[in-house]
Order: sequence, then structure tokens, then C-alpha cells
Amino acid sequence: MPDAPFYLLLPMAWPYVISSRFNTPRSYPFAPRRLQLHEGIDFAPKQAMKETPYVRAAQRGIVDKIGWDAKGYGNYVRVIHDWGAQRFVTWYGHLKEATVKENNFVNVGETIGVAGSTGNSTGLHVHLTLQHIGKGLKNYVVDDVIDPEHFFTKHHRPP
Repeated sequence: MPDAPFYLLLPMAWPYVISSRFNTPRSYPFAPRRLQLHEGIDFAPKQAMKETPYVRAAQRGIVDKIGWDAKGYGNYVRVIHDWGAQRFVTWYGHLKEATVKENNFVNVGETIGVAGSTGNSTGLHVHLTLQHIGKGLKNYVVDDVIDPEHFFTKHHRPP
């Protein structure tokens, strides 16, 4: 797919609201400067959920890290997307649990975890960070971040 532009699908199939967008000012208790900009986008359920809030891969790639981040992400899954000569990385944070293993290949839309409220979180949601390695913004919780909203397909663009 190197000739096709990089794109994302929504990381969940359940009804949602965006509880925080990219570059929204946030208070991070661990940060040297307490007020920083949010490096991702938060998707929260629109209403109380009876079904399991599964999280899915927003693009195909290799799961390179599953872990716990004390800086705020809580339980997370990180997926690398090599797209021609470019590298993108998606982070899915605040998960209750991961349902994949490190080094697994995942297809776009494949379940990778369950939304939760771990780490620096105020409620059930999935946090999505997108990095464009070598081309994104610096001085965030993770470097090389870009606004993921610009990469959602027309039919999967948040309102």
C-alpha cells in the first residue's frame, strides 16, 4: 500500500462522544509544566454500555508493545504501521486489557483490547495517539505526534 495515503478507521464500533481532542489544554500532575496539550483524541461511550467496549486497530500493523505507562496512558497497546517509506505509530491508552500479544500482525478493524479507565483517566474511554515518526510535533507525552482526526476516512470521521 505504499502508493495509497495513510488513513485510519475509528478505533471502536460503539456509539461515542469525543471527550477530548488533539491539542486541548490538559493538566498532567506528573509533568514539569502542569498544563500541557493533549497529544491524542479520547473516545468515550455515548451512554452506559451493556456490551463489552472492544477497541480495534485503526490500521493494519505490528503490535510492538503492550504495557503500563505511569505517565498517564495506563494499560496500552502500541502498533507500528510501516507505510511505504513512512512510519506511523498508533497508541491505544487507558485499556482495561489487551486482547493481542506483542509481535502479532493485526488487520485494520481487528480487536486489540477493551476500553477502560486505567492510568490518568476520569472514566471509561479509549485514547488514540498517532505518531508520524520524524515528522510530528515534539514536547508532548510522546514525541512526533500529529492530529489523528485528519487521517480518518470520510465515513469514519468524527463529528
